[in-house]
Amino acid sequence: MGIFKKGLFLAGTAGAGYLGYKMVNKTKMYKEDFERPITFGGKEEVIKTDFKGATYGILCGGLSLDLAEATMSADEAILKLSGEFCGISVVVPEDWNVKVDGIAEKGGISVKVDYDEEDTKSKRLIIQYDIKYGGLEIKYATEIDDEPVEVDIEDVADVAGE
Repeated sequence: MGIFKKGLFLAGTAGAGYLGYKMVNKTKMYKEDFERPITFGGKEEVIKTDFKGATYGILCGGLSLDLAEATMSADEAILKLSGEFCGISVVVPEDWNVKVDGIAEKGGISVKVDYDEEDTKSKRLIIQYDIKYGGLEIKYATEIDDEPVEVDIEDVADVAGE
């Protein structure tokens, strides 16, 4: 094996080791800093009880949080979402006033809820997010489409140019 190949092998091994080290430390930090950490996996959570707020940390994973049937005894609750290389979907009840604020770094955010600052009668959910290289979707329960999507294989072949 030539000197160049040996150097390339050592550099690759060192890089993989460093990446592993960083991911282990990041996973440890998520487990310490968040009530509900999700690392290298996915979680589907349906809450049908009194929602008082929560903090989620998602690293290389996904979260589907369904609050459609949740109640809120307080006037306000805070949901904090932090994620890297993740996908997050949040479904909220139609009668909640939802304020969304945060930072998305190289990520996509889809907010399909409304916030009325003057509404003092509705329960208020404040969603704070910090997303890096991921996606976040927030929508009302009425926006869920349970109809299966039918795809005709011939149509796919036509689009593909075959």
